Amino acid sequence: MRTVVASHQLLPKGLELESLSVETGHVSICAGSGARRCICPLCGRASSRVHSRYARTVSDLPWHGTCVVLAVRARRFFCDEPSCERKIFCERLEEVAARARKTSRLEEALLAIALELLGGRTGARLALELGIVTARHLAEEDQGRTSLPEVGKIRILGVDDFAFKNGSTYGTILVNLWSNGCVGKASSTSSSC
Repeated sequence: MRTVVASHQLLPKGLELESLSVETGHVSICAGSGARRCICPLCGRASSRVHSRYARTVSDLPWHGTCVVLAVRARRFFCDEPSCERKIFCERLEEVAARARKTSRLEEALLAIALELLGGRTGARLALELGIVTARHLAEEDQGRTSLPEVGKIRILGVDDFAFKNGSTYGTILVNLWSNGCVGKASSTSSSC
């Protein structure tokens, strides 16, 4: 029995499948943009004159725990608008940010892991179990780039002092215990969550 899978189910939007190779430990997909024209990001004029092509390597969501790497053939276009400062521009791919090494859907998955308080080594281990190869500091960076939700009225405030290094550097953390689902009273020694 043969299964047919449409390329739009496998690839980020705007990319077309060119080749696929399955190797031990990872899947390599070569893809390129199917658009005939591209819009200049500075002046907004569409161009179809291709200047050159270049390769980008981008990580994508894993398939059944297997790492997926996209080799994207991107193009540079001439801008034909005489008043435009940018004479050559790169095409923008919808789900692959400029200069990014990950697709936006992989970024969202890593962010979900980081926001569930699984940053650092724990988040990196979970990501590895899911087939997402990442370093522990990347999950923390993703968490740091995210805007936090607006905090309402604080009803129960948890305060904790700690040492980064014994006897040298100290820090204090304030936690809104009410927003974490804690409805009990906090005492001076511990909270009743």
